[in-house]
Amino acid sequence: MLDVGVGSGSVAVAAARAGAEVVGIDITDAWFEEAERRADAAGVRIDLRLDDAEELPVDDGSFDAVLSSFAAILAPDHEQVASELVRVCRDGGTIGMTAWTPDGKNNEVLSTLSAAFPPPPHFVSPFILWGDPDHVQGLFTQYDLSWRFECPTFPVAFDSPDAFESFAFENASGFKAAREALEQMGKWDETHANMRAALDRTNEADDGTYRVTWDYLLAIASKPESPAVAHQG
Repeated sequence: MLDVGVGSGSVAVAAARAGAEVVGIDITDAWFEEAERRADAAGVRIDLRLDDAEELPVDDGSFDAVLSSFAAILAPDHEQVASELVRVCRDGGTIGMTAWTPDGKNNEVLSTLSAAFPPPPHFVSPFILWGDPDHVQGLFTQYDLSWRFECPTFPVAFDSPDAFESFAFENASGFKAAREALEQMGKWDETHANMRAALDRTNEADDGTYRVTWDYLLAIASKPESPAVAHQG
């Protein structure tokens, strides 16, 4: 199995515990130490590599399963990512992804950050589009994949909105990068106020804690067998 955007290894370690031989790639090694710690604690091994989702350095058809949990969606060129995921998945294999949905409460908070930036270059597609099944199917139309979509929810609970915010800016690279850039642009104070207002709007708790339900898209595709294999079957 290939885990694209392995991060701290939660998906990779789970797959290894289930018996998979796992390669995990990421554009940064910031979380590799944590991934290795998790693997050691679980008594499994994962092969961690520093690489780019838009140019996966592996041969065609190398993996039975190609997965990405809220990671490959962050690459700028969606069509290139789709092409690479299909290329490295063997015929008859599986591609699976998770992505935040455009109309979810998570994006109501995230969009306060992205709205403060100038429009991106033409080759950069918003990551939130991966949460739209029509967008996903459109990216993979030429590959004749069989898709299944589900919309699970992800419960989030912190002692307070402040606690959530502290966690996000300490641990989520997107939040950290956005804050640093906005501070340099002199737009952080206004954006931060908008973000806090969004946190208040989305908060489902009324006791001073922060509780919210995030929606996400689970997209699973089956790659068809090669004509020769299908004929033999």
